[in-house]
Amino acid sequence: MLIVLGHILTAVFVFQWAEGTTGPILNISSFFWVLVATIAIVDIGLIVFFLRHRRFVAVSITALCTLTPILGIYLAQVSKTRAFNDCVENAEKLRVQIIEYKKQSGSYPDIKDGVSFEVCGRRILNGSIIRYEQTHNDFELSFSDGYVRFSGTSTKEMTSDK
Repeated sequence: MLIVLGHILTAVFVFQWAEGTTGPILNISSFFWVLVATIAIVDIGLIVFFLRHRRFVAVSITALCTLTPILGIYLAQVSKTRAFNDCVENAEKLRVQIIEYKKQSGSYPDIKDGVSFEVCGRRILNGSIIRYEQTHNDFELSFSDGYVRFSGTSTKEMTSDK
């Protein structure tokens, strides 16, 4: 049971790492790699032990070792893709909301003010991929998937560039 719990924890860490390096659960660091190495060493020992006695258990542990990181990476990619597509669909609406806020209040919102906007691009563990930067007289809204970057300001609609 402890091994299964370790693999679930590993899947969460791999998911968090593949989704975007840091997040609320744990800042991925050397602890992550120590955990993965420890679980791998224990798994190898269990596989060697059970190969002599119970092949089914050894095959099950091998499958668990293989599928845990694959599942974590796959689910993280699904989360990142969903977040990016959400931004493609809704970032322009957010840009317009920010412009409307300035018209009503006289200044662009400060993230620290806790201004409530419908934020798009949320990932499961690592928050939104959309970035809002307030400049002296303007703002920039941007997001990227690593290949294509979308950005917009008060005078420029959301456009993409590579």
